[in-house]
Amino acid sequence: MIEKVGKALREKDILFKQELDEVVVNAGESVGLDDFQSREILGYMLREDIIDRDSLDGGYKVAIPMRIEYFIGNGIASIPAQG
Repeated sequence: MIEKVGKALREKDILFKQELDEVVVNAGESVGLDDFQSREILGYMLREDIIDRDSLDGGYKVAIPMRIEYFIGNGIASIPAQG
């Protein structure tokens, strides 16, 4: 899922909220996650500065490309469950 979100962010540079939501839900569905689980991972990606809100455009972008590559390489198992 993170790989698909990262790819979408790299392809467009900036994704607006609705676009990001669509990418997250579709990416989550492709790996068997429901909407809630997908949004939990999105929240984690935002908290960990994997993706960031772009202050100029109000969209979202990859914050630190090396971090998203790390999470892609380590897969979804590296994301801690939220309580």
